[in-house]
Amino acid sequence: MTLSQDLRLRIVDLAASGVSRRKAASHFKVSVSSAIRFVKQAEEVGHVDVKVRKRRKSRLDPYHSDILSWISQRPDLT
Repeated sequence: MTLSQDLRLRIVDLAASGVSRRKAASHFKVSVSSAIRFVKQAEEVGHVDVKVRKRRKSRLDPYHSDILSWISQRPDLT
């Protein structure tokens, strides 16, 4: 589950005001590891945007066009 940008910023702001990361996590009812990660990301990168995930390769990728052509020929195949 992805936490909202606003919540991430509030956690970082609270931690920057002197509250520990653990207490900030407790205050907003998120995991301690998430609060630590958000503050660390804000310090290193300068923002707390959600990281873009790379698309994972599938074993079926080489057969993509073949599979789509089979489905177009027989729509009830799936």
